[in-house]
Amino acid sequence: MNLTRRIIARNLLLATVLSVAASGLATATALMTAVASLPAAYAQQTLAGGNNNGNATSTAGNFTLSGIITSTQMTNAGAPLWLSAGSWALVTDMPVFGGNNQTQPTVKNFSAVVNMVLLSNGTMFHTHHISNFKQSEVLFQGSNTTAFNGTMTVTTEEGMAENVPGYLHFQNNIMSVWVNPGQIDNHFGPTPINGMMLTPEQLEELGAELPQLQQGAAAQNSTAASASSSSGAQAT
Repeated sequence: MNLTRRIIARNLLLATVLSVAASGLATATALMTAVASLPAAYAQQTLAGGNNNGNATSTAGNFTLSGIITSTQMTNAGAPLWLSAGSWALVTDMPVFGGNNQTQPTVKNFSAVVNMVLLSNGTMFHTHHISNFKQSEVLFQGSNTTAFNGTMTVTTEEGMAENVPGYLHFQNNIMSVWVNPGQIDNHFGPTPINGMMLTPEQLEELGAELPQLQQGAAAQNSTAASASSSSGAQAT
């Protein structure tokens, strides 16, 4: 398993376990074991500078940012339609933040897994993959804001769409990826897919909190079930 796949796998499992543990399902235990067994994807290296390049890790000349996707996709009329969750990872040849016209980072790889479900009733669960980002332009919109224009490959229910125009946008701890809706039958709507940057330490911290979340949810479910049973007995 290569660097990016390990990052994606670890982050996606953590995001999944968080949602499962919060609902009190026993499946969280198995997922927690899977998270703990995943090897560390990279060695942490704190980068110099007063910006969020400190969230990046550096391995053999590659700079990596990664995190989770937490997004709501809108209709053209601006109404919430899809709930999106998943994981993403970016690999560049130099830090994303703090560049200028003389020092422009190049995207070596961007990968994202996007799980979607209808916000109205929780049905129609499905998964998309975004990969093969080909950079055409870099825009620096501030010391902590960088955008990459280019094309990417997107998988949908209809298959794989290649060379889809879009952009990657990074601002402080926020990541956004916008996919041209005209190329994929308006599937993600007109709005970007948004996410958060997380350091390896933050991901580990989330993993450490999962047992407490699971135990708390299980206790609440048990209390609610007991209260319901007692109420039913009194009613009869």
